[in-house]
Amino acid sequence: MLARIPSTWRHTGPIRSVQVRARPEGERIPLLADWPRLLDAIRDAGEVVLQVRHRYGRLIGCGQLPALSWDATGQNARGGGDGHALDLHTARWAHACGRVRTCARCCSPGGIFIHDHGDAGFLQICPPARASATRWAHLLDEWRSGPPLPPASRPPAAAFSALPVALPASARPLGGEAATLLALLQAVIDQKLAIGCALETAGARQYREFVPRHLALENGLLILSGDGVVAQVILPVIAGLALDDADDAAPAGRRGGVLHLVNADGSSLLSVGPASGPPAATRWRTVLRSAFAGLR
Repeated sequence: MLARIPSTWRHTGPIRSVQVRARPEGERIPLLADWPRLLDAIRDAGEVVLQVRHRYGRLIGCGQLPALSWDATGQNARGGGDGHALDLHTARWAHACGRVRTCARCCSPGGIFIHDHGDAGFLQICPPARASATRWAHLLDEWRSGPPLPPASRPPAAAFSALPVALPASARPLGGEAATLLALLQAVIDQKLAIGCALETAGARQYREFVPRHLALENGLLILSGDGVVAQVILPVIAGLALDDADDAAPAGRRGGVLHLVNADGSSLLSVGPASGPPAATRWRTVLRSAFAGLR
């Protein structure tokens, strides 16, 4: 059974998912579902802001889409390097649409939104604020599969309700309170420790290494950010913590142990572990031991 978090984690009001409000401007342009070629075209377009998200959190990072290697089925791809990894499972993808519009928050000139077969959005790819809106519009026109979606046929705007994946079987419960988690993350910031965060849904998994510089709580939302990476999780949804321990023979991202923020249904909302390399793993383990009494 998962370690339960005391009432300090709990939320008195209704728990809402991480959502993006609908905007009336910007046509929704349906895109051709030739996933390998579409992703190659996006990669050729240069730097993007890549967001993998589920109902309770999201992981955002900037950079060029990594070159992808596809398996024999043509439905599973993996790519990455320099502290960024991306795993995609396109059998879970149903449709994609694009928009040319200026985001009021980040000033991005548009975006591509990918939804699963339940019409839940889980992957968002946007050009950075400094990108050319004209170039983005040309990209969407090249991949347009039909006329703009009429209002009546649009799915709920940014219906980002995809669910997180199950906790790894190798993870074990780890006791702690909300204050313990926050103190751990603050210690990571204070020590300028490089970490790796991963967020996964059935359709996509993103992993980012970065040095966190800011920790914030805004309306129940836990926000950890730095080096162009932002991780967000709804704090009251966290029902427990679990540690996926590993020895030195494990992949670099798991050495020193990976901490999972666990939902009540046993899914992993977000995982946090050391960045690549033995020094980071050693320092991460020291921080973990300081935060959780009795951890070897």
